[in-house]
Amino acid sequence: MNLSKLTTILLLLSSLNLSAQSENHINEEIRSSEYKPGKIVTLKDTIKCFILERGNDYYFNGNIKYKLQPGDAKTLKIKSKDIFHLSLDSIASFDRLPYGPLSYLMVKHVDGDVKLYETAVDGFDDYGTYSNGGLNTTNNPNLDRYFLVRESLIIRVSRRMSISDIKKIFPDDNEFLKQYEKTDYQKFLKNIKQLVINYNNNVKSKSENHQ
Repeated sequence: MNLSKLTTILLLLSSLNLSAQSENHINEEIRSSEYKPGKIVTLKDTIKCFILERGNDYYFNGNIKYKLQPGDAKTLKIKSKDIFHLSLDSIASFDRLPYGPLSYLMVKHVDGDVKLYETAVDGFDDYGTYSNGGLNTTNNPNLDRYFLVRESLIIRVSRRMSISDIKKIFPDDNEFLKQYEKTDYQKFLKNIKQLVINYNNNVKSKSENHQ
C-alpha cells in the first residue's frame, strides 16, 4: 500500500472517530438535559442533585433516577417510598402526607392557606378508607386523587366529603361548598384547582385590606 492510500485511510478513520465522538457527546447532552436541578429529602438526608424529569405519575411509585451532576455517567436511584419531599425547578414539588394508617407522596398543585395535592393512589372507598393499596397511573377522570390540606387537617376530595370538614378547610368562604353541592361531580373536579386558588386569593386580599 502506497503512502497516499495509507494517508487517505487514516484521515477517513480519524473522521469517523471524530464523528462518533461528536454523536456520543450530543447524545450525552440530550440525556443530561433530561435531568433538572432539584432536591430530594429523605428521613436521613437532603440531597441536592439533578433529577430525571418525567410526568408527575413517575414520582409516585418505583425508583426515581437522579445524578449528583448533570454530566455524570453514573445514574443513581432512590425508592419513591423513601422520599419525604422532592422538588424540581421545572415542575411542582412533592410532599409525603399521612392519610389513614399510611402515607403517600403527593404533588402540590396549589400552595397557600389551603393547599391542593394530588396522588396516583387508587383504592379509597367513599368513606375514606384505604382498601387495596393499589396504584393507578391512568388518567381516569373518575379517580378521586385530590387532597385538601389546611394546617394539620387533610381530607380527600370525594363524592361524600363531610360538609363539616369542608367548612373547617374553608372557614370563612362558602363558594367551594356551593360549587360542591350544586355542580356535577366531574365538573367540580375539573374546577377544583381554580376554586382553591380563588379562595387563597380572597384570603390574601382581605388580609392586605386590613393592614
